[in-house]
Amino acid sequence: MEDTEVIRQQMSDTRASLSDKLGALEQQVMSTVQDTTQSVSDTVETVKDAVESTVTTVTDSVQETIGTVQEAFNVSRQFEQRPWLMMLGAVGVGYLGGRLLMPAQEHRARSFASPTYRPAQPVQAPPPAPLAAAAPAAASSSFATQ
Repeated sequence: MEDTEVIRQQMSDTRASLSDKLGALEQQVMSTVQDTTQSVSDTVETVKDAVESTVTTVTDSVQETIGTVQEAFNVSRQFEQRPWLMMLGAVGVGYLGGRLLMPAQEHRARSFASPTYRPAQPVQAPPPAPLAAAAPAAASSSFATQ
């Protein structure tokens, strides 16, 4: 009987030891799960803050760029700040527009022709005078006087 009592005692000690070890393991797992959960929560918060900061930075940058572009294309403001440059640009655009819209031959014809003189009919030269009949008589008279 003693063997049975010893075995029961050993079984009881083993149960108590296993129970203690399971309790310690449970505490360790729970601590690890809590630490992991806290770490994930901290990471999520960090990423969320980084994304919000990036969105704010990009939004500010885009708004600043839009303002700069609107200012650059504000024609009345450009005329106020740089009137001579804008006048020179307008003359250049007019010149280029005229060159592009007018065909090359028409442009050449207009640049060499006088804008005020336009003959109604083509002018014909008068007929030549008869020089052949007058020439021998003049030659004979100059030899005869000598």
